Amino acid sequence: MSDKNAMQNKENELNLEDLLKKAKDGLFGVLFICNKNSEENEILTWVEMIIDHAQDLSFALLANTNWQSEMKWFQVIVTYFTPEHLVPSTDRIVFTTLIVLLAFVLLNTLWVGYSFSKNNFRYMWTLRLLRATLGLFATILYIPILSIFTRIFIQCSPSGDYLSTDDLVKCWSGLELLVRVGTLVVTLIFIVVVIAVVATMYEPDPKTKAVLSRPHSRFELLYVGFRTVLTVSAQVMEIDGKESTWGPWVISVVSVFSALCLVWCYTWV
Repeated sequence: MSDKNAMQNKENELNLEDLLKKAKDGLFGVLFICNKNSEENEILTWVEMIIDHAQDLSFALLANTNWQSEMKWFQVIVTYFTPEHLVPSTDRIVFTTLIVLLAFVLLNTLWVGYSFSKNNFRYMWTLRLLRATLGLFATILYIPILSIFTRIFIQCSPSGDYLSTDDLVKCWSGLELLVRVGTLVVTLIFIVVVIAVVATMYEPDPKTKAVLSRPHSRFELLYVGFRTVLTVSAQVMEIDGKESTWGPWVISVVSVFSALCLVWCYTWV
């Protein structure tokens, strides 16, 4: 009986090792696709950089501060690079669409990982689609998606009201509680996926002097961290209302601090 149990335990260990090996192979495959060396479209890279820069400027420009009237035209232009400001605060259709999109990307990620573990690729378009979607999630779509997720989390029902001490029972019970918990889980998954992609997409040649080369992944992770803090802060500040006097100052201070840290890292580190 003891020999039989020992053999069964050994088989279980082998099955577990095989499962872990397949999981590692699948993860390696997904990360390999994210960082696969391929020719980048220079025009698209410049467009992506401009959109990213406009989204970063939007935190200070659209924080309800009293800018001069000469800046109005630039604020309007920046708004078109930040689609989350064009979506009504009570609209949950966009939120549902983003949930479906994220689920599709995660399923595609699992499929690509499974294909790598089996070393069998039936549909090559899934690889290209995975690289494109994960790349967009980590760049120009990060702030809009995170903004909408954060807005849904702090929003109390489709009425457009925001969380307050008077609405705690209303906002944290029944269906609204499920929406809030689900939103938090999805948001954390989204952030983890983006962090994994950013940490993986590094520059193969660290000594290159090309203008469009990617910086070190550690700096990119710091950049994503600052963007996350600014995005969440910008949405939370709206709780205090449009006439808030302290909200814009918080956004301005965080923006300046983030900019100084990034300039120091990219220039002297």
